[in-house]
Amino acid sequence: MTLEPSVRLLPFVTVALLTLGFTAGPAAAQRGTPPTFAASVAAVAPAVVTISAVAGPKRPDPDPDAEDEPAQDEGPIGSGVIIDAKGVVLTNAHVARGATSIEVVTGDGRRYRPARVATDARTNLSVLIIGDGAATFPHARLADSDRARVGDWVVAIGAPFGLSTTATAGIISARVRDDTGADAADYIQTSAVLREGSSGGPLVNVDGEVVGINTIYAFEAVGLAFTIPSNTARVVAAQLVDKGRVSRPWLGILTQALTPELARALATGTSAGLLVADVVPASPGAAAGLRPGDLLVAFDTRPLRVRTDLARALAQARAGQTVSLQIRRRDGATRSVTVTLAEERDEVPSSLVALRVHPDDDDTQVGREATHLAAELARRPARSRARLRGA
Repeated sequence: MTLEPSVRLLPFVTVALLTLGFTAGPAAAQRGTPPTFAASVAAVAPAVVTISAVAGPKRPDPDPDAEDEPAQDEGPIGSGVIIDAKGVVLTNAHVARGATSIEVVTGDGRRYRPARVATDARTNLSVLIIGDGAATFPHARLADSDRARVGDWVVAIGAPFGLSTTATAGIISARVRDDTGADAADYIQTSAVLREGSSGGPLVNVDGEVVGINTIYAFEAVGLAFTIPSNTARVVAAQLVDKGRVSRPWLGILTQALTPELARALATGTSAGLLVADVVPASPGAAAGLRPGDLLVAFDTRPLRVRTDLARALAQARAGQTVSLQIRRRDGATRSVTVTLAEERDEVPSSLVALRVHPDDDDTQVGREATHLAAELARRPARSRARLRGA
């Protein structure tokens, strides 16, 4: 599929047209299109916030006689969504990165300075604690993102260009699972339009539940955007609130996809599963009896087909948790083994490839590093690239 740059429209006109243009008529409603997204928006909008920040001092002027510039008030830089009545705001890590002071503005105009900020750079998620233990906040429910289907209707709510509580509708376009390694990110691709300032806002299903946290959009391709699944966000947010950091589970095995050629060479009798290539001594995998040549067929009830299936399952588990692995041995025997996941002992460098986009752009309000999704597009012919950036 070739991605062609879209025609640039005035930003505010684009937002307005796309916000209004998805109200379906009677004929579309008969085909299953919601006649209105008003209920979905109304269920979540009170929990959507605008995040403003004061950035750090600008870089010193090369002229030694020049005076240092004071910190600049950058105004709105992103969005967020309250996910707990106690005042827990979930947003993107790049929204708060580099800011010396953060202000959260609720939909009814109340302003809060977070008492605590915790960030997980690997998933690009942050939590901002704005509650004092006494106040109760309107909050959104997190959906089971594993149930999200390609073709489902969704609404993105946020503050593009500082326009608070802006809603744009679309569908879930794809489930993006890049098979580049154990840390490869998992995204939900959507056609709902995101723009600068949309980062951290929720992607909402027709039931008024948050199915993802918006994070990346294609700069020149309207309707090409990516969101962090709510199941990943739920696990990360809970740990950031409880401990201020994410404790990642470790299995201690190296896997590779089972290609048809490998299946024939190893006479596995099946092409389903992940091939265990190596097992770290004294790891949880070794303690469970896993060995090279085993096929991992399922993690609890999750089928495993590519390595990122295992990465997604681990991302939603916790260190210390006991899980069941269904394996197939070289002799054809299938069995289930239990394994207690350990905590990742050392910080493993992320396998996500960071790509700096717009290197001449001095705008620090948005993240200028995309994930491997941008890198993948960058490898395509120049005429088919769509520039990606943090929303």
